Amino acid sequence: MHDEPPGLKGKWAGPYADRTVFDDPWGHPYLYQENGPHDYSFVSYGADGQVGGKGCDADLTARE
Repeated sequence: MHDEPPGLKGKWAGPYADRTVFDDPWGHPYLYQENGPHDYSFVSYGADGQVGGKGCDADLTARE
């Protein structure tokens, strides 16, 4: 999110993060998903960088 959200004039301290800044522990870029106006997720596809998997290859999702 790079623009100040409506209704937060003068209160928003963003942008908070560029979508391409972060890599997961395996060197793959995290996927940033906007799920709604105030709902987002960061996803890593694990060590193999592929959807699904088990152990170190398992997908990881952090959702706010």
